[in-house]
Amino acid sequence: MVKKKATTKNGSKNYTNVLLEKMDSKIDLILEQHSDFKENINKMDVRLSSVEDDITGIKIKLWAVDAKIKELIRDAKDGYKSTKEYFSRIEKEIMPIKAEIKDLKSRLKEKAELARLFVLEKRIEVIEKKLARA
Repeated sequence: MVKKKATTKNGSKNYTNVLLEKMDSKIDLILEQHSDFKENINKMDVRLSSVEDDITGIKIKLWAVDAKIKELIRDAKDGYKSTKEYFSRIEKEIMPIKAEIKDLKSRLKEKAELARLFVLEKRIEVIEKKLARA
């Protein structure tokens, strides 16, 4: 508490003391509020540091996810390319087989007609034998 020199007038001295006491209590209140304010700022600083740490951790995780996605995309492209090449080779191998099947179908058709022709020839032979006997 700040004290002022006593004045000659008693009333003036008391008034000054009362004013000084009021000012002193107001200053104490301001200092207390300043201290609370400073404490709150420190708490917020700690919280913000924690949030910054969390954000840094999230960024690191996002970078890892991004790298994994890029790796998966690269693998998918490589897999697609390999699959395309594989199917292309299979298609090249199938083409001659298809041509051979077509040829075999044609031959079988011809053989079926030949077999029918043989049956007809046998029937004619039988008829000719019957006619020769008659």
